[in-house]
Amino acid sequence: MKKRLLSLVLATSCIFGLVACKDDEKSQKDEKDSKTENYASGQESSDEGDIGLGKQEYIVNSSYKSNTLYAFDEKGNKLEEFNVDKLNEYMDKAGYKPDFVSVSAADDGVLYCHYADYDNDDYKFLALDYKTGQVEAIDGLLDNASTVISYCYDGKIYSAKYDYDTNVYQETAYEKDGDDFSFKEVKDEEIEIENHDVLYNGDGKVNLANRMFDDIGFALVEIRTNGKRDGIGKLTSDGKVEKVEGFKEKSYSSKCYNENYFVFSCYDDETYTDEGFFVYDFATGKTAELDIPVDASIIGMQNDTFYYQAKSDSWEDDLDYNIYAYDLDTNKSECIYTVEHVAGAGSLFTYTVAYGDTIYVANVDGEQLKLYKVDKSGDIRDLDCPIKSYSAFKYGTVISDYNEVKCEYCDATLYTVYEEAFVLDDKYSPCAQQINDTLKAKLDAAMAYTPEYDEDECEYHQDELDKESDDVTVTGVKIINDNYLLVDMDSYWYGGGAHGMPGMWEYIFDLTTGEELTFADFYSGTEEDFKNLVATKVKEDFESQSAEGQTPYYFAETAEDIYNTAYDYVSLDNANILFDEDKVTYYFYPYDLASYADGFQYYEFTYEEILGTNTLTR
Repeated sequence: MKKRLLSLVLATSCIFGLVACKDDEKSQKDEKDSKTENYASGQESSDEGDIGLGKQEYIVNSSYKSNTLYAFDEKGNKLEEFNVDKLNEYMDKAGYKPDFVSVSAADDGVLYCHYADYDNDDYKFLALDYKTGQVEAIDGLLDNASTVISYCYDGKIYSAKYDYDTNVYQETAYEKDGDDFSFKEVKDEEIEIENHDVLYNGDGKVNLANRMFDDIGFALVEIRTNGKRDGIGKLTSDGKVEKVEGFKEKSYSSKCYNENYFVFSCYDDETYTDEGFFVYDFATGKTAELDIPVDASIIGMQNDTFYYQAKSDSWEDDLDYNIYAYDLDTNKSECIYTVEHVAGAGSLFTYTVAYGDTIYVANVDGEQLKLYKVDKSGDIRDLDCPIKSYSAFKYGTVISDYNEVKCEYCDATLYTVYEEAFVLDDKYSPCAQQINDTLKAKLDAAMAYTPEYDEDECEYHQDELDKESDDVTVTGVKIINDNYLLVDMDSYWYGGGAHGMPGMWEYIFDLTTGEELTFADFYSGTEEDFKNLVATKVKEDFESQSAEGQTPYYFAETAEDIYNTAYDYVSLDNANILFDEDKVTYYFYPYDLASYADGFQYYEFTYEEILGTNTLTR
């Protein structure tokens, strides 16, 4: 494929962190029945349809907070495992801060990573040989732009970036240079496209024009005239664009497509309200609305079937998600699997993804959250891939309840609440029932809350933005020194506007008495001592940032100002404290010291600093 300069522009829509690698896709299709190679994990393919001469790898969980990353082939067979701690050690030894590293792709024992140090404007694309720990920067893939997307495809590393100043989209390819750990540019794979957009294709594979040329013969582009949308067209590898005459939509968002169908959603130009999903048939030139929920999430596409995820219909199952297969040839949708909500496990919706021929979901198994493969018939297979462990399920269980409050005058929903409560196993305390009764009472109180309203407000009740909601979840459980139970809670309240407000707190119980405690039960100093202790720590952070040449992100402009602000917010009776085995953390809410985007602000103390002891004790 020769370098092409085309009068087109590729849109930058993409999927971050979950990226595919492929060697010789055509060989793969022709050799389906040959045996799978043994990879680093030493595991042979045990699934149907072994992948043959080529291989295709997927990092399916690099965006999760997991200590292990997994690479799979397109059939869902596990190829390799990568320990995150080991990866971080390699990066640290090579001079790169692990916190700024994100894995983009894997290919036969090599991890490809973005490095983005925003404070120092340092952006690199790195290759890590996981066996040896060698790290090399691939020059030319990132060019000091943090928004560049990188993929593995056809044995090469591709970057895809859009330059808003020149209105040029570029795809650049690199490959290993011989047997040594160096890389060279593949000029024949370079693409430069300007003045149009190549539409996003969420079909479950890498989002590259080069890949779509190979797979279906064209990449779908958005045609613009005088800066406005003027239809779509098929871009082919020779640089030509054939306009799709039957497509007339102006306000749409591309979801997925193949050689036969284009699936998209439409929205209202003025309110940007979603109006539903539609399909354009390239053969007939007709557009039809799809019978799927407006809030559905498209997972991927295989042949003429696309997969989507949507909530269950009833509020009792509101946190369950169904996975559907929609056959575009027959216009029929079928539920193939339900991802069941588990109180204490968080939203499992975010783990569902389709790559290659595989749909991955996450389910709770005992104390662990694990990855599973779901096939088209709804059969599920455990992939032996733990993602995370739940401390709450180590010490007990989690229960939940849901309530919605409706206006008695207009029947509009005014308020919804979902809340969880931890239930301690009897073996950890003779007072477990007393503790559980206290936690259950908090849950019941939340269910009983009703917001105030009157009949004159009914005209506002129809507005979705006027609805109030509150979600409270159990995020962790600890037992310290066999004496103290700590239950970590998160919340998110929404009452209108651009966003809601997050919250967090920690319940503390004495396991020997069943008594609920507060931070004040452990702290022996005065209110003044405590306020000064925390405010001084905040001031020191401000001064440290300034000394390093950074502009502190706080609202305050001087160290003295930030001390005063922190001092005013700190309270001994309502201390924002989190206890751990080896440290104590004080936190401030968004907007207390900095912007909402900067989130919570955390400050760590030793037990000696804050309690005058070496551990949690009264």
